[in-house]
Amino acid sequence: GIVRGELPWSMVATGAVLGALLVALESRLRRSGRSFPALTVGIGMYLPLEVVVTIAFGGLVGRLAERRLRGADDEARASGRRRGVLLASGFLVGESVVGVLLAAADTLSGRSASLGFAGGALGGATPWLSLAVFALVLAAFYRIASRPDPADAHTKGRRA
Repeated sequence: GIVRGELPWSMVATGAVLGALLVALESRLRRSGRSFPALTVGIGMYLPLEVVVTIAFGGLVGRLAERRLRGADDEARASGRRRGVLLASGFLVGESVVGVLLAAADTLSGRSASLGFAGGALGGATPWLSLAVFALVLAAFYRIASRPDPADAHTKGRRA
């Protein structure tokens, strides 16, 4: 867009103004003890929906894990939050890597959906089966993220 002079500058200006307003809102809320993820909003506008959904679910699992650890000490809650952030990041990177690998497989084979293994055999059940598997994976990650980190207990025991 810049090289050819076809960049929609009005959209760039709108994004810049919106970004500045969101960062100002985040700063104001942070002073009152609340938060607003301005960067996440920007990522949500930029990346495709299928990528943003993986980040959202990873963040949701991290938030639920942090809530479950609410009665625990600050270190345990921070550990749960870190695992949630890592999970969201892992979903983002994992989706991206799998997308690149699928595109490479399609390019090498010369046809689309070259790694599809079920074809039409499952019919309309495929989306529901995928959703069930995704829900099971989310539940497993929630269990992992919401349990106290044994390393924190070990470190805490050493300090006492």
